[in-house]
Amino acid sequence: MTHTVTLIPGDGIGPAITEATLSVLAAAGAPIDWERREAGLTAAEHGNDLLPQETLDSIERNRFCLKGPLTTPIGAGFRSINVALRKHFDLYANVDATAMQLVLDPYQFDVIFTENMFGDILSDLAAGLVGGLGFAPGVNIGKDVALFEAVHGSAPDIAGRNVANPTALLLAACMLLEHLGLAETAARVRASLRALVEEGHAVTRDLGGTAGTSEFADAVSRRLENVDAPV
Repeated sequence: MTHTVTLIPGDGIGPAITEATLSVLAAAGAPIDWERREAGLTAAEHGNDLLPQETLDSIERNRFCLKGPLTTPIGAGFRSINVALRKHFDLYANVDATAMQLVLDPYQFDVIFTENMFGDILSDLAAGLVGGLGFAPGVNIGKDVALFEAVHGSAPDIAGRNVANPTALLLAACMLLEHLGLAETAARVRASLRALVEEGHAVTRDLGGTAGTSEFADAVSRRLENVDAPV
């Protein structure tokens, strides 16, 4: 069965790490047809809204979306939602205290609901506990749709230089595979990725190597041939 998934390459390094991710998924034999749509600055440069209606329609129709990092402003609406949820659940914590507790015992948390700036701070902190932003995937799961993305931003300062680490988006894609019922394929990709990082060869500069984004993805793809999915 072939799945149709909405694909938003994103801004900055987004297109590069997206193409790297797609190349690995293709090598893994993932049966996915990608429906490409625009959002963020890329959409604005083409005279569209930051989040075009056709992009929203595509996500609603396909129910699954893989998104590269975007450079977009956040509206004021989130604040009112945050206040309403906090009141409903009678929960509140200062961001500084939450940051400390995340370091002391991250397992005490289930869901952390926060505004954009504080969420950015806490997600960066949490990413640091597992190796850095380059290793932090994310997923937004709603009632009808699920959107998978990297936690990190668009990093416009290194856009177009073929140096970005695609691991975070690749791991987000693995979560997408699992939601599509392709857990074995996801496990093979993760195992190949782990083998590459542990070897330390053909890795990007943030991991101490000299490989570019595309070379990193090619190295992961080559290892797929010799890696079995974990039981």
